[in-house]
Amino acid sequence: MTILKDAFDWIKNHGKVDVVNHKSQTFVSRSVERLDDPTASTVKVNSLESLVRYVESEIDEQTTFVKEHDGDKYLIHVESPTTVHLYGRLNDQGRRSRYVTSEALLPQYPFERFLDMEQMNIKLQSIFVKNEDRDILLKVCGSVVEENIQTREDDGVSQIISAKTGVATIGKVAVPNPVTLAPYRTFVEVEQVESQFIFRMKEGPTAALFEADGGQWRNAAIENIKEFLADKLSEDVENDRILII
Repeated sequence: MTILKDAFDWIKNHGKVDVVNHKSQTFVSRSVERLDDPTASTVKVNSLESLVRYVESEIDEQTTFVKEHDGDKYLIHVESPTTVHLYGRLNDQGRRSRYVTSEALLPQYPFERFLDMEQMNIKLQSIFVKNEDRDILLKVCGSVVEENIQTREDDGVSQIISAKTGVATIGKVAVPNPVTLAPYRTFVEVEQVESQFIFRMKEGPTAALFEADGGQWRNAAIENIKEFLADKLSEDVENDRILII
């Protein structure tokens, strides 16, 4: 009994927090930590369609957790052309549950790096949406004459190179600049954004693409994602059940 009494006395004495006022300041006898309310675990997906299906399924909305913490309203944050988050409402501690994060799986193109003609040809066909300028670059890369690339003319903007102009004919071909291309840089469900690139060639022969729009394509891609989600979830957006930012 003595041991138990001593234990209870220790808990009583050490469990209590004393508040002391000294020179207009308030102190406590030990640290006090806030216990945060739990938030939901994030589901990670790789498409916008998966995020839409989660919202439409209402799979979690009848759970006690959602009823107590977030209700049935959502916030969709388009963070970047490749990342979108689905949040609930703020709880009493100013924290949100992040229910879903969607990250696009995309091929990577090595901008600002010179590639040989074979690599450039493959990248243009596999990573860029077909358009007129892409086809022109494919033609240039497929016809350039290796031994004559050093004789190109260059005024700093456009280039004139030696290339095959027929079955057995070699002539001078102008390399277009700037070119308008649409590489896969955002979710495949939305339209890929066209932007301008500088196309350069040098001995090897090798070629490289340099982004030339100041990153404006990112804003356009984000707007495309917002429009896609607003269209897919139009009823929820109109009823203020979902806010897309």
